[in-house]
Amino acid sequence: MKKKIFYKIIFISIFSFIMSFGNIKGTKVEAAPDTPALGQICLMAMNFVPRGWAKCDGTLLAISNNNALFALLGTTYGGNGVATFALPNLKSPIPNAQYCIATQGIFPSVGSGTGFDPILGQVELFPYNFTPSGWAKCEGQYLNITSNQALFAILGTKFGGNGTSNFRLPDLRGTEPNSNMHYCIAIRGLYPSDDAYSNNESLIGSINLYAPSNQCKADMGLCDGGVLNINSNTAAFGTVGTYYGGNGTIIFGKPDLRGAVPNPQLSYYLQLQGTYPVHQ
Repeated sequence: MKKKIFYKIIFISIFSFIMSFGNIKGTKVEAAPDTPALGQICLMAMNFVPRGWAKCDGTLLAISNNNALFALLGTTYGGNGVATFALPNLKSPIPNAQYCIATQGIFPSVGSGTGFDPILGQVELFPYNFTPSGWAKCEGQYLNITSNQALFAILGTKFGGNGTSNFRLPDLRGTEPNSNMHYCIAIRGLYPSDDAYSNNESLIGSINLYAPSNQCKADMGLCDGGVLNINSNTAAFGTVGTYYGGNGTIIFGKPDLRGAVPNPQLSYYLQLQGTYPVHQ
């Protein structure tokens, strides 16, 4: 009887802790497949800010309404640290696109990762002073092939390494839009394939940077300024429109980010299928 009471107390205590953590403003305990990491930064091709995101324009936010995001950013980008803190102010590399930061999502940590499964080799921009578990900074470091066989199968030695015992990650230091940010590459996650996005859907119209430039093309279009057929990509046309060209009746254009890629062996892709972004 005493054991039952003891276990009941333990269960209630754990449940109460989880519930209280879930009530922290700006976080979600349970994540949908398309839930980003809180504070994750993404380049958006649409002309509006999707729900759960905010434009990276240096806006001041109230700490009381965004205490989880403040815990990650602090006053790195401005604010008084008592009532307010600032979002980073980032300029898009091309017209009609905008950097956005996730104001809702999974709280990242060093030990537990971001809480979502990225595509292996995916490169993302994080404004934290730590690297989430399952990711590695893009600093050109060497990795052991034996411990990272899937990632090596994707990257090979195009960024360096001897190809027998080690390989290198891309070095993107100095290419970040802000010195307080760093590019990270997913060293654990879903292997890129035709059905990978059924498990990990991004926002339609978001622009993603990938290292495996010859593989991550399922449900995506290379940002090379080319055109797409509207009938085959009605959802993507609904978000992008003719901001990047096209006649708006049969075809529409993709943004051209070839000159903005921080490394010639990386590629930007436009998300064509996935979760349709909802306005704020």
